Amino acid sequence: MELAKRTPVETGFEGLALYPGLLGPAEQRALIEALREGAKAAPPYRPRMPRTGQPWSITQTNFGPLGWFSDEKGYRYEPRHPETGEPWPAVPEILLDLWTELAAYPAPPEACLVNIYRKRCFVHTLTG
Repeated sequence: MELAKRTPVETGFEGLALYPGLLGPAEQRALIEALREGAKAAPPYRPRMPRTGQPWSITQTNFGPLGWFSDEKGYRYEPRHPETGEPWPAVPEILLDLWTELAAYPAPPEACLVNIYRKRCFVHTLTG
């Protein structure tokens, strides 16, 4: 991927840029496969609302040293999967490559949240 040559589309929001067509079909398939592979080690789970414990309509999983988590106690980062007790899997290389090229941040991401909607999947890469 030659990411550095891409010009983002301005969004009007500070710190948010869009890169239409940044990943071609092959890279998109590779990203999906990397996320699916990682989800085998950290199966998607249903977070719960703070205080009420009501389950969310989505499922989610995480990658990296920390995972974003929500339950009756509130929102926080946790080092282990809430159901398996295992550490979160590493952030997929393709996402680390994107982070390195686009984030303009000196450290790697500490958490990579993947929200899974009924027919869509959104990836959020966060730093502490």
